Amino acid sequence: MLFEKLQTKNELIYPVWLEGRFLYVFSISLERAAMLYQQGIAPLILPSGGVTRHVETTEWEFLRNVGVSLGVPPQAILQEDKATNTFENARFSLKVLQEKGLNPKKVVLVCKNYHARRALLTYQIIFPRETIFYVSPVIDKTGTSKDNWFLDEDRI
Repeated sequence: MLFEKLQTKNELIYPVWLEGRFLYVFSISLERAAMLYQQGIAPLILPSGGVTRHVETTEWEFLRNVGVSLGVPPQAILQEDKATNTFENARFSLKVLQEKGLNPKKVVLVCKNYHARRALLTYQIIFPRETIFYVSPVIDKTGTSKDNWFLDEDRI
């Protein structure tokens, strides 16, 4: 399920807290993840990302710092700091969850809107078949959206 406007907690993910709900975060999307966390959509956030040319440390550490600065408690932020691509984000994130004995039934993927389909398909391949995914896409600083991506040669 893809949505651009946040629905209420009961409409978005509803059965029970214990079913396991997690927020996965890509790149600059931690502000959205922090908002969803603070609204009670999920009890944990799992930023995923290792060393890249975009940050001085790891994507995970950068995102964790952003989350903490936005009021997310450090203990609510799980750690995956090795991934270098979407496939590794999914694979290594699942490993982190398994090592902690966590088996999420519902997952919210928070990512750039133009990355949403690839992220969703990748996570659906890696995670158990019964996992239900929701995608909360974010428009980044480029302003690329479903309405304008085709208008600029650089966005195609």
